Amino acid sequence: MKICPLAIWASEIIKGCTDPEKENEFAKYKIYRDIIDDDVKIIHYEPLTRSCVYVYSVAISYMFNNYTDPNRAIDAFNLAYKLGQTTLANEEADNGAASVCKWIMEA
Repeated sequence: MKICPLAIWASEIIKGCTDPEKENEFAKYKIYRDIIDDDVKIIHYEPLTRSCVYVYSVAISYMFNNYTDPNRAIDAFNLAYKLGQTTLANEEADNGAASVCKWIMEA
């Protein structure tokens, strides 16, 4: 998928962050989201698609940043699901929270 190189390149921005709702981590996740979103808008303008790609990218970055952790895949999934429920992942999508989490569960 074309987002993988960008997710890895931007992974340093959220390195060490685990809670996108904490005040000090929110700004990093927002910067990360804006970077991913600007790239995704080139091809996908629909807000729900962009939200899903953002959440997917965070999971890729998490696994890249924690490559020695044997639980990195499940932790990345849990972080993506948690992020999928936040307004940060769903600012523009009208019913996005339920839809992003539904997409995660179906993926």
